[in-house]
Amino acid sequence: MPSIPVFHLGFYENELKDYILRLKFRGEFCLLEQMVTARLPAELVDARAKLVFVFVAQSRWRFANRGFNQARLLADRLAKLSGGEVKNCFSVSFSRTQTHFLRRGERLAKKERLKLVALPEAPVVLVDDILTTGATTAQYINLLQKEGVEVRGVVVLAVTKKYLINKKRDE
Repeated sequence: MPSIPVFHLGFYENELKDYILRLKFRGEFCLLEQMVTARLPAELVDARAKLVFVFVAQSRWRFANRGFNQARLLADRLAKLSGGEVKNCFSVSFSRTQTHFLRRGERLAKKERLKLVALPEAPVVLVDDILTTGATTAQYINLLQKEGVEVRGVVVLAVTKKYLINKKRDE
């Protein structure tokens, strides 16, 4: 992944993992704002920054099953705290293969199904729930940067140890 700062609340394990699973599969949003407010860096919640929060798109199938996009919820909270805005810039269409079972290389091969459908006019922060391998995030960043968009950072609730291994390997 390009060298862009990644802000996260912790590792995807124990209580944080349990909370994220409750958010994703039960729609329990109660702790989201409290967690975000307590642990985000000042540069992302500074109202003068005027950032655009761009969330990772979700397939129609997944959205239909859950009824919400957890990355969008996080982006909404960040924008509310910072005075920034949220912009839906991406469209995604995946086959019936669920991407979370794919290896990093297989995820990267699916990039042709990700499309940039709107261009933000200010610096952006990319928002997702979990940073697993970094492959998906890298695809989003590359598409934005290819269009000349400044990406200031990535915000996720948690990172996995697999992401840290990939990051060290790529350095």
